[in-house]
Amino acid sequence: MSLDDEADELRRQLAADRTVVGADGNSGNVVLTELRGMIVGGLLQELAARLAPGPAFGPGPHGEALAALVTELSGEILDQTFVGRQ
Repeated sequence: MSLDDEADELRRQLAADRTVVGADGNSGNVVLTELRGMIVGGLLQELAARLAPGPAFGPGPHGEALAALVTELSGEILDQTFVGRQ
């Protein structure tokens, strides 16, 4: 599977994602502390930079779609933290 195919598949999975509420009424979603959210968001930004064309990944565009998806996810996470509220 190519990186573009992987990005497309992950986008399909994310589009189908929903809030999970258990029988007890509690959300089944994972809750991160603000610090953990900032760390995960920062790591996703680093991954996106390494997948994008350039010195880390090479000149080919093969990682662009996956880098774009990872950038979007990092934004979603960081927007819920102090970093995103600046």
